[in-house]
Order: sequence, then C-alpha cells, then structure tokens
Amino acid sequence: MASCTRYGCDREECREARRRTSRENYHAAKKEGPARVPSDEAYAYAVELIRASLSPTDIAERSGVSVTQVRRLLRGGLPGMLRVNSDAILGVAMPHESKPGRGDGWADATGARRRLQALAVQGFSTTVLWSESGVARLTVSDIRSGAQQRICLSTLRVIVLLHDRLWDADPLGMGVKLSAVARTVKHAEREGWLPTEAWDDIDDPACEPRKKPTPKYVRTAEDFGELTGRFGLNRRQAADRLGMSVDAVNAALGYYGKRTAAAS
Repeated sequence: MASCTRYGCDREECREARRRTSRENYHAAKKEGPARVPSDEAYAYAVELIRASLSPTDIAERSGVSVTQVRRLLRGGLPGMLRVNSDAILGVAMPHESKPGRGDGWADATGARRRLQALAVQGFSTTVLWSESGVARLTVSDIRSGAQQRICLSTLRVIVLLHDRLWDADPLGMGVKLSAVARTVKHAEREGWLPTEAWDDIDDPACEPRKKPTPKYVRTAEDFGELTGRFGLNRRQAADRLGMSVDAVNAALGYYGKRTAAAS
C-alpha cells in the first residue's frame, strides 16, 4: 500500500505503489484540478448514511474506500482526502427507498477498457456485452475504444463482474452467431487488443503488457492437432478436452486456416 511508506515501510511494492499514486495525482491535477479536496461534503454525507442505518463497514464496502479512512472521516480526522475517495463516498446509495447517493463516484477507465477489449478478443460484441450487463451499447463502445478516460464507479463495478463471468466463456456456446464472433475477433485483432492474460495488473495504468501472447485461435488449433494426431481423439472428444463446443473449435480451425493461407 502507498500509505505504508509514511510509516517507514521500505518494501519495493509499497514504494512503487507510492510512486504510482504520486503519478496519478500529478496527472489528475493537470487534467481536472487538485487530486485532494476538502472532506467536508463527504463527511456530511457519511454522517447522513450513518443516521440512515449504515455502519462504517457498510460505507467502506459500498464505496471501495478503506474502513479505516471512513472511520477517520467520521471522527473528523480528515481535513482533506483524495477526490476519487470523496466521490466514491458521495456515490453510496441511501438505504431507504433505494435512492442513489448525491452523485456517482468516478474511477480511471483503464481496467474497464482492458476488460472489454479482452472480451472482444474472445468474440463478445458490444451488443452481447450490453445485453449481458445492462450498460448501454454506446457506453461500452466508448469505454472500449478509449474515448472515456474516467467512468462512474457503478459502471466499473458492473464491467468487473461482467468480465469475471465471461473471461473464459465461449460466445458460441452462449448462442452468439458465428458471423458476429468472427467480426468481433477480427476487429479486436485489427485494433491490437489483448486478452486478459496479457496483464499482470489489469487495473494499473502503468502496467505494461506481457510479450504479446499467442492468439486463442492459434492455441486452439495447435492443441486440437495434438489431441487428435498424437492421442487419437475425435473432434467432439478433443472439443470436450479443450472445454469448448464443437462449433467453437470449428470456427477456430477455420480462422487459423485462413490466416495461415494468407501468410504463406
């Protein structure tokens, strides 16, 4: 944690977290003004949440702000705080009548963008992602393309859950048309988007991708060839071993064949 360094911690990961936080604050200040803001508004709203029956732990869980900081805020021990934490607390919904808070907090869009791009690499189009998440198609498209640098915390949470559910799923197995999958995969390849496994920390803007991984269709074709050639499995058995539908395997083999022919 970045805050560890204030108390003498000299672990490299904590020092790097501190450097990363400093960079983020610097860039945020250049784009949107000071990264730190007075805590008065967040304090007043946190008090309202407590009066409305939430506990400090509830506020922490719903905002993503540490419970220690929430408690310090409620004790009046925070004259100032990071703007993103203030926004997150102000975005907590009031428990009565399911009314939203006075605003939705904001977050860096890097993690959401990389997750949506990774799902496109698998063949999930914006239409499917909209249908599965409820996030508007235009919003999905804008985040995925990088047109939005900051997004609502509520949107980020939805996209994280969506990615966690679909990152290893087969779109063909979910009933998505082969033509739609092929178009999306081709678009992702053209844009140079990367799969989930390319990132050590998918949320860290400073994280560099690993060496470009082998595309999924190549891995599928190579594994399929070994399973059928070396171990004598038939197509369905090989598909089951790969955890894919026969249609998905056929699509990968067809695409692999086209790419190999085009390269030769």
